Amino acid sequence: LEAIGFSPVRHTARVVLYTPLAAAPRTHMFLTLAIEGRTFVVDPGFGGLAPDHPLPLAHGADERATHWMARDGLHWILRARSAGREVDCWASTLEADNRVDFEVGNHYTATHPASPFVNRLMLRAVTQDGTVSVMNRTVTHVDAQGARETQLADRSALRMLLASSFGIDLPEVESIIVPAVGEWR
Repeated sequence: LEAIGFSPVRHTARVVLYTPLAAAPRTHMFLTLAIEGRTFVVDPGFGGLAPDHPLPLAHGADERATHWMARDGLHWILRARSAGREVDCWASTLEADNRVDFEVGNHYTATHPASPFVNRLMLRAVTQDGTVSVMNRTVTHVDAQGARETQLADRSALRMLLASSFGIDLPEVESIIVPAVGEWR
């Protein structure tokens, strides 16, 4: 965004999808962007629940919205509809954070033995037809026909998926170690 002339503000959030607010570290990064007097939340990196477009920073949503922002005391909450219910994704006070804050958070998420990012394979791409998500060996394609799941047979299948749906060829994935996938350890 900066390279094309915008001035995004970097923020950290506490992921509350599976963890109570008081126990969740501020390790998730998202941006806000002011355009023509309005502020938008930009967060393509929240995996399968990531909004696929910028969200207005305004409390509430209409009944058709898949994602929206809600105010709860000092926090702004990213909310989404998932499996027919509303879920809280993350919470933030919207403080502007420094680059060093993300270095610390990234170090934890990339190296701590309890981090899900160390133990699981998690990928998501927005394609022309919809989305492709990977959780360990489960691949979920969502398009106009709905959602369908398949299983990766092996690491070679992962490499082919990366090439076809993500536009990258990584020969290294043929030997990737994923602790949550028993045969890929």
